[in-house]
Amino acid sequence: MTIRTSAVALAAASTVFFFAAGAQQAQSISDAPAMAYSNNPSLNAARAQLHATNEGVNQALSSWRPQIFANLSAGHTSYSFKPGGELYYNTATVGLRIQQAVFRGFRTVTALGRQKPSSRLRAPR
Repeated sequence: MTIRTSAVALAAASTVFFFAAGAQQAQSISDAPAMAYSNNPSLNAARAQLHATNEGVNQALSSWRPQIFANLSAGHTSYSFKPGGELYYNTATVGLRIQQAVFRGFRTVTALGRQKPSSRLRAPR
């Protein structure tokens, strides 16, 4: 192989690499974390653990919130008397109960204390 053939081969290879590198696009600042999360299982595992911890905080905080219970029932009864016709009864019952715990023996405070300190720093939703 002569020097001229080597130079032509080197120029061709450089051109191919130059155009191949130019075809790739740069990542934006918002695309980089998305790529990291999609390609890194340890980051996904840590993220899932954080979500589980945050859910525990929400469950502990829910003990301070009121509970609302509602029920609805309806019924229909008909009696048939041959000589006098029919008699109908329609019944409906609606109920609503709101329950707020005044003191739970420090169970809510204890449940919040069991959560990781880093998860307690964020404001509840």
